[in-house]
Amino acid sequence: MTKLPQQYASVYHFKSAHGVTWPASEVWRLTDRLVGEINGVPNSRGVLTATNGILCYVEQEQDGRIVLFLGHVGWFVADKGDSVDTILRRAGAIPPQERRQEKLERLLAAYD
Repeated sequence: MTKLPQQYASVYHFKSAHGVTWPASEVWRLTDRLVGEINGVPNSRGVLTATNGILCYVEQEQDGRIVLFLGHVGWFVADKGDSVDTILRRAGAIPPQERRQEKLERLLAAYD
């Protein structure tokens, strides 16, 4: 399972960041931020962020902004076997270790 660091300090920060509301009688909590999707709903792919034990919010990026997908937490399936580094590398966010080393060596050589 891939866990990402939680970016919200509390449920209230999550609510205000996304402008969502729910009844005061519902108790929501932040979850481990797991990458995955609602089983059988491929357009729900994203990062699990908050749940009330029945429903869950999955954050997705669309056109450079974060949107929420509301689904049933029991049907959320987290990715298996991927590390955060693997996901970031696949997305092109960080280069493989070998390319990092080459870049460092080039930078150091420029200062010699």
